[in-house]
Amino acid sequence: MNSVYHDGERYIQEQMGVRDKSDSLRSMIYQEMPVVAAQFLESLNFAVLTFSNNKQELFSSVLFDLNSFVTILHTREIVINLEKSSFIPSNILEEKNLNIGILGLEFENRMRIRVNGEGKIKDNKLHVIIHNVYSNCPKYISDRKIVGKVDFFDNSIIHKYVILEKACKKIIENSDTFFIASSYENKDADISHKGGKKGFLKMVHPTQLEFDDFPGNNMYNTLGNIHTNPNISILIVDFANNDILHINGQAKIIESIEKDRKKLKVVIKCTDISIESNKFALKYNK
Repeated sequence: MNSVYHDGERYIQEQMGVRDKSDSLRSMIYQEMPVVAAQFLESLNFAVLTFSNNKQELFSSVLFDLNSFVTILHTREIVINLEKSSFIPSNILEEKNLNIGILGLEFENRMRIRVNGEGKIKDNKLHVIIHNVYSNCPKYISDRKIVGKVDFFDNSIIHKYVILEKACKKIIENSDTFFIASSYENKDADISHKGGKKGFLKMVHPTQLEFDDFPGNNMYNTLGNIHTNPNISILIVDFANNDILHINGQAKIIESIEKDRKKLKVVIKCTDISIESNKFALKYNK
């Protein structure tokens, strides 16, 4: 009946008692891109991408430019110029078949769009065949405005860490926004925006993060993916210092009851940690 959701998403929806609400949102998920979605994608200054290969490896990158970086070929295909993207590793650049998750975000008007599909990178351009496209609610999006550009460096400086060192902790504790990528089995990569007050993403151990899942659109895409596949990728932009924190790891969902209501928490074991410097090209103010 509900082909737009996989078994992991349906499981979490049932656990949270929102299956009827989730089913009512099916008409918002399109296999072909509506005109309004195409217009929004073409106007973007900021997007986050995640790439997944057949080994279920995930890597996330952020795109930023005052000029448009999305070209619409038709309702099922887009091309994204990666010239102003953050670091993308060579094993992703060379992969012939990638599962793609895209989150386009307009901070100032608190609008976002999700795109899932498959594609490949050629000549610094990402060619994507669309599987799903849909808008998300504006909850928890921080109001930021572009106030200018900063120097853009062709080559990132990557600082690798074994644990969440002091520099990582500072970015985490000062963040009101992060992006979490996940996938269902070896397909359907997805990236989601998470927002809240500073400190909502907690570092509870030098190799462990956790956050409470706040009520959102009732689709439970991320938690549904985690239920079936624990591999995740987190990306945090340090808007103050123009750095990007990358974290890969394994996530698990913890259930509890609070005031007679079921509550979900995500706990993440961090296995691959790095900070990328000298790459972010736009300056934002809150």
